[in-house]
Amino acid sequence: MFRKQAMFLAACVAAGAALLSACSGGETAGTASAAGGGSDLGGIQLLSGAAAAAAPQPAAGTGDYAPASAPASTKTQWVKLSVGSAGGLSPIVKDGAGRTLYRFDKDSPKPPTSNCNADDGCTTKWPPVLVTKGTKVILSGNIQGSAIGVVKRSDGTLQLTIGKWPVYKFSGDKKKGDINGQNVGGTWHAVDPKGGKVLGDPNTGSQNNGSTGNTSGTGTGTDTGTGTDTGSGSAGKPATSALLFDGPNQDQTSSVEGVSFDPAKDKACQDLSQRDSASSISVTGSIKLWTGPNCTGQSMVVSKDTDFTGTAFDNAIESVKFSA
Repeated sequence: MFRKQAMFLAACVAAGAALLSACSGGETAGTASAAGGGSDLGGIQLLSGAAAAAAPQPAAGTGDYAPASAPASTKTQWVKLSVGSAGGLSPIVKDGAGRTLYRFDKDSPKPPTSNCNADDGCTTKWPPVLVTKGTKVILSGNIQGSAIGVVKRSDGTLQLTIGKWPVYKFSGDKKKGDINGQNVGGTWHAVDPKGGKVLGDPNTGSQNNGSTGNTSGTGTGTDTGTGTDTGSGSAGKPATSALLFDGPNQDQTSSVEGVSFDPAKDKACQDLSQRDSASSISVTGSIKLWTGPNCTGQSMVVSKDTDFTGTAFDNAIESVKFSA
């Protein structure tokens, strides 16, 4: 019994020393105990293994499941990190609601720094995974506590890091398993359990090979009215997702709408919720864009990132068809 108490006190002293050391830098880092117990990390607690399994189930509407309108104290009560796959990308880290987490190439791990800020509109599209003192971070799967850290953002809030890289969600991901943020602008990528970026084409499953996921095919055909395609061009492999930007050249600070296609449950033709506003698109594989609702009007097939500025399709797209 006395030996156990001595070991506990020694662990507390070690944890305290780690926290004091962390105060000298912008990020703190710690490791959950080998037995899976909680480990204090700059005010947050890591739970893994048996400790995570024994922890009470988070209440509905808190933590990762909290709505966007919920106060920070509710949304940051707990964060769950798990390892999985989506759209052919693996291994990637997901939150408790199954949403893909991302890292930003323009951030820095040395020292950990976030360059996605509210003043330039970045955090509207890419909400940072925030924590506060008392947040419980539940680790599931092959995620080591030593990879988890916290960085102080320019506004004073605390953001979770993996491998010293700040991590984010993407506003264009609407449901579990979406990876609409993959390779946006060539700088946003799904994050792996060690903080690395998962590269590759989510449509083919090719990954970790340095590919940006863009194809080289271009579509040049146009439709008149509701008739058939009168043009010609290389359509390439059909796309399964796309991002439409309100600004030119896939401007990350502009409004963006993500669309995706699951043949088992989605219609090939989909009307946009933000009609007549897109000026550029990020897509891998062919997709047909229409100027009218329900895939009517003029159309154009594209199969790579495309800018519509100055064309008849600028601010004119109302629907898309995935079986292009």
